[in-house]
Amino acid sequence: MAVLLDASALLALLYDERGAAEVRAQIDEARLLAVNLEEVLGVLLKDGMPVDIARHTVDTLGLSIAPYTEAMAWRSAELRRRLPSGLGIADRACLAAAAVLGTPVLIADALWRKAAEVFGVDVRVIR
Repeated sequence: MAVLLDASALLALLYDERGAAEVRAQIDEARLLAVNLEEVLGVLLKDGMPVDIARHTVDTLGLSIAPYTEAMAWRSAELRRRLPSGLGIADRACLAAAAVLGTPVLIADALWRKAAEVFGVDVRVIR
């Protein structure tokens, strides 16, 4: 079954952090939300990676990039007031996308467990 990657999970893979093996095991069928792609690229560039290397690094993974749709935006907005504090827009977007797409999410942040209940999604914490 395909999974949706949160930026934290993809960054764990790219930086070979704890949990990278779990992401690596599912990378061939994983999808990444376009909003989370921006978040990943932002971190890579902030950390000094040249743009062409960052593009090549992400492109070689062969990830399917999912658009952030109007339905996802509505889902996130409708549930926002019920979510724990500390979740940013990219986090909420990823959870809403998982709910709309009906797919589990790989993440590295345990804060999402409570939010997963609100969205009704399967969140798999990699560390």
